[in-house]
Amino acid sequence: MEVAVRRPLNPAAVCLAAFSLAAMWLTGAAGTALAVQEDNLPVRGVIRPLNETTLSTDLVAPITRMPFREGQRFKAGDVLIEYNCERHKAERASALAEYRVQMINLENNQTLFKHRAAGQFELDTSKANTDKAKANVSVLDARIQQCTIKAPFDGLVAEQFVNPHEMPSAGAPVLKLVDDSRYEIELILPSRWLRWLKPGAQFQFSVEETGKTYPARIERLNATVDAVSQTIQVRGMFIDRPDDVRAGMSGSALFSSPQG
Repeated sequence: MEVAVRRPLNPAAVCLAAFSLAAMWLTGAAGTALAVQEDNLPVRGVIRPLNETTLSTDLVAPITRMPFREGQRFKAGDVLIEYNCERHKAERASALAEYRVQMINLENNQTLFKHRAAGQFELDTSKANTDKAKANVSVLDARIQQCTIKAPFDGLVAEQFVNPHEMPSAGAPVLKLVDDSRYEIELILPSRWLRWLKPGAQFQFSVEETGKTYPARIERLNATVDAVSQTIQVRGMFIDRPDDVRAGMSGSALFSSPQG
């Protein structure tokens, strides 16, 4: 018969095991506490204009007038840029004259065709030439419409890239406009907050430049989550538009999650 011999426990091993269990418990508790705490930490945000645009055109001509400069306010429909389009107007007058010539030629060929003095080819050719001349006039009409650029909305001139009497290249930016009637708050939040974060959720946004805190709410969530950083872009709006904030200001948004 074999007799089992019980060896005495090693005190060092017992202490090590107890320490390991305690460390695992503390680590888990700390992780849970950190997760709860992170759900209540303020997150950084930037104020953006709801509408902004940069004006440019493919028209190559000297600028004759820019009545609004950086920081000045304008209304929708105000003239912001005027170009010197005398050359384009002269080209249009020439194209219009050519169109009239082709119209006369078409009418003459129509009369000759009725009297069998002209064939179908001559009639079709004169029609095509007339259509081509008319299209050239339309192209120049569209080009001349670009000689005066009007404001698409109420707002402010944020940046001026050229000056009057300069000739910017085609497609070069001329003026940057911002609509200051409404601002958005751009936030990057942890994607796990989607468990409770919905449009309409309210938060407090503290702006560094003003030193004030303003009530705001979530307006919309981005359609996708960044898989690498596990974050999502969110847009908020001030509940009452502050008069002392500007686009580009930054601050911190403080949320109160359901579990916090």
